[in-house]
Amino acid sequence: ILYDSWSPAMTVSSICISILSMLSSSPAK
Repeated sequence: ILYDSWSPAMTVSSICISILSMLSSSPAK
């Protein structure tokens, strides 16, 4: 599968973006 080369990187990026967005939207503890 050709997607194996970039899939992990895209997954990590998506996770980082989701975490950053969640942290920014949630009040600081």
